[in-house]
Amino acid sequence: MEGNNYGTPKAANLSENDLSSLACVVPTVTLTPSVELTVAEDKKSASFSVKNISAYLKLSYELTYDSYDQTKGALGSGVDISGKTDFSREIDLATCSNEICTYDQNVHNFTIKITLEDTDAKQTILQQSL
Repeated sequence: MEGNNYGTPKAANLSENDLSSLACVVPTVTLTPSVELTVAEDKKSASFSVKNISAYLKLSYELTYDSYDQTKGALGSGVDISGKTDFSREIDLATCSNEICTYDQNVHNFTIKITLEDTDAKQTILQQSL
């Protein structure tokens, strides 16, 4: 016998055990980002968490809610999320001045809008309302 030809004499080895000529393809799985909004039981804060964001570089958010007959909210922009798989933030539902905060009353109609930006500046928008 010569070399690695252990199959049929004077023929190429077609053994199922010879994997040297097979290509290995590993699929790329991209998880879809998601957002979850929660409001504290005492309604003094709202929190959001965004998952599956590893494909994105920047995050912006806009939380809006009603307090009696006024729409109020909180904004954040250009948050660096490079290398992160998730991000969360808690926001007080209050108006503050000189380190004195007055919590908003009768809060309802919450909406969080998340804008994710990838390496090509393409934006993905997520939204949830309560």
